[in-house]
Amino acid sequence: MGEWTDTLVESRIRWKVYVRFGGECLETDHSNMIRRRVLSL
Repeated sequence: MGEWTDTLVESRIRWKVYVRFGGECLETDHSNMIRRRVLSL
């Protein structure tokens, strides 16, 4: 049960990140800034 909930939460987080990046892909400068922050973490 624990593993199933972990994967559910992980997929939900990935979906949010995907939607967020997809929605901001039009603002290239802004999305590039976010990508750099994510990569530097």
